Amino acid sequence: MNDNFKNLTIVIPTLGDSKIFKLLNNFEKIISNKFNFIIILPDNKKLDINNSNLNIKIIQSDNKGQVYQRYLGFKNS
Repeated sequence: MNDNFKNLTIVIPTLGDSKIFKLLNNFEKIISNKFNFIIILPDNKKLDINNSNLNIKIIQSDNKGQVYQRYLGFKNS
C-alpha cells in the first residue's frame, strides 16, 4: 500500500437510509481494512454494522445538515 494513503479516513455524512449498507459493502470488496471510516448520523438514527470488516467509527449529530456532519467527521478524524 502506498504510504501516502495508510492514514486515510473516509468521512460519510448520511441521513441513515439503507443505501449506506450498499456503500459499505462495496468498500469492503475493494478497499483494504487499513483505512478508517467515520459515519455521521442524525441523533434519531441507529446503524448496525457489527458484521463489517471495516474500521468504522459512528458519530451521532444533533444536526441533519450535510455540511455540519462533514465538519464533525473531519474534526474527529
